[in-house]
Amino acid sequence: MTENVEFADRFMNKNGSLRKTPLKKKRAISKLEFFIPEYEYRRLKKMKDPIETLERPVEHMTVYRNDGSSVTLTAENGRVSIVDSREKNVRHIIETDHFISKIL
Repeated sequence: MTENVEFADRFMNKNGSLRKTPLKKKRAISKLEFFIPEYEYRRLKKMKDPIETLERPVEHMTVYRNDGSSVTLTAENGRVSIVDSREKNVRHIIETDHFISKIL
């Protein structure tokens, strides 16, 4: 990865308005600001090694019931997403540690 980026925020200004032209000069990656919600910041701050959770691959598991329905579990970035095929457009998301403590 190079130190300078040219297109990181090409189509959006800092105030959120859309931009029609590219950046006039390249910006250093170390100078870019990333905004995350407060609850995400608190969650990452509690972790021993937050980068480790980002480096893990996404894991999927589908459990099938006798009636043909299923439950899909997806683990990604320290969270487990649970989707029941009987509940349309519903997704339950919980912390991985909390999920593991519930099932053990």
